[in-house]
Amino acid sequence: MIPGGQNCHQSPKIATRLLQIAPGRNVHKCKLLLHVGKGVPYGVQCFGGKILSTLFQRDVEERSNEDIVIEDLEATCNDLESIVLQELSLPGDGCKIQILYTRNAEVSAPVLSQLIEKVGWPKRPAKKLETALLGSYLVSSVVRRELDPSGATTKEQLIGLIRCTSDQVFNATIWDVLVDPEYQGKGIGRFMVIKTVEALKREHIGNICLFADAEAVGFYEQLGFKCDPDGVRGMFWNQ
Repeated sequence: MIPGGQNCHQSPKIATRLLQIAPGRNVHKCKLLLHVGKGVPYGVQCFGGKILSTLFQRDVEERSNEDIVIEDLEATCNDLESIVLQELSLPGDGCKIQILYTRNAEVSAPVLSQLIEKVGWPKRPAKKLETALLGSYLVSSVVRRELDPSGATTKEQLIGLIRCTSDQVFNATIWDVLVDPEYQGKGIGRFMVIKTVEALKREHIGNICLFADAEAVGFYEQLGFKCDPDGVRGMFWNQ
């Protein structure tokens, strides 16, 4: 959904700085992918029930036979900091449940650590997580939050996160694309990647890369990333 169908930078002279430490999870099995955007369509709307149609199924079942109204709220601008992906109104008590995407989100290390544990990644020291978050160029999150009738948040749960590092002009690397297992398969990861690429392209950052496990390569290829474009290879230093 890059505005105007804009393609990404066509010459993949990738990051001169791939010195960041790769995620501590089977690094040697990861492949480097670059977002080159050659002929990749960005016409897919990724909001509301179109991709999150079963997101609240569990909530509905737990509410017995009450009539549940699911409202799809679409963003009218690609540059919004926060987007309500879906909202569930609970008749009778005036309460709501929202799935909210936020760019430039503030996420604490302990909360992220809980999500990492749910996903099954190796545990990371809290201090290092905090340093990684502070050193990130962009951090975006998806949270499930419960609202009381006044609109105040009564409960919030981190269910998705994506972050990237960048030199802020030429290169960016996407790290830590996480989605709570309970919410996987709903389009949340896809949405976060697309919105992150959009944000980076608006800053005219032409080289966007990430590392993917073998089973995730197809997912990222569908979003415009390519393995080893034009023979460019990712390399890891290993003692």
